[in-house]
Amino acid sequence: MSGVPVFLLTDFGITDTYVGQMKAVLLARAPGCLPVDLTHAIPPQDVAAGRRQLAEALPHLPDGSVILAVVDPGVGTPRRPLAVRAGELSAIGPDNGLLTPLISAEGARVRTIDPEAVDARGLSSTFHGRDLFAPAAALLAVGAPIEAIGPPVDDPVLHQGDPLPERTRDGWCGQVLSVDHFGNLLTNLSAHHVGGARRLELRGGRTVNIVGTYGDVAEGVLAALIGSNGKLELARNGGSAAEFTRVKVGDPVWITVESSS
Repeated sequence: MSGVPVFLLTDFGITDTYVGQMKAVLLARAPGCLPVDLTHAIPPQDVAAGRRQLAEALPHLPDGSVILAVVDPGVGTPRRPLAVRAGELSAIGPDNGLLTPLISAEGARVRTIDPEAVDARGLSSTFHGRDLFAPAAALLAVGAPIEAIGPPVDDPVLHQGDPLPERTRDGWCGQVLSVDHFGNLLTNLSAHHVGGARRLELRGGRTVNIVGTYGDVAEGVLAALIGSNGKLELARNGGSAAEFTRVKVGDPVWITVESSS
């Protein structure tokens, strides 16, 4: 079975050879597979951020794909290594909530990875991405059924999800969840919460206009808009909203729903 895409998501960065070593194992074990980088810029040990990025990517992955996701602060501990099959997608990763978007899908099947079943060799205590997860992903990429990976798991760790916006007297109070590569501040507010509101309020009383796209404001000006993930984000045309505003992950933001009268 060739040409199967294996999508990698990690917090490894690109300075070291860790990602390259995982790809080397994939190509050695599953010649012809197609390793594809989703991201290696998840903040170190930030399982929630990895889970969020995985959830955003899932709807866009082609059927038959294998996901190799490694954000694993518990590597070397008794935490279980998992394989998940949900619909036409499969995933390999640690049992720490990272794979929640697939595990939560209807009909998902979850197995723990048996090192012998995937022919893990020289298993280290610090690099399961290379020594255990990559061999398991390669096995799936060559067409092995998930049942060949190891025994079933009935109680995988599930992430409880991001905090929900809270209703206020005049609208909604949301929260900044993350900062992307461009310095955009991504919130948990959606188009449903925005409604017909025209402004986003930051701590300290600063207000920002809600617009349709980045180019609707002049260069250097802040704007709020619904991003590609369907959530409200704060951006600065031609710059970093995070640096300009000093707003941080976890800070609140408010929307006032204006009366139609």
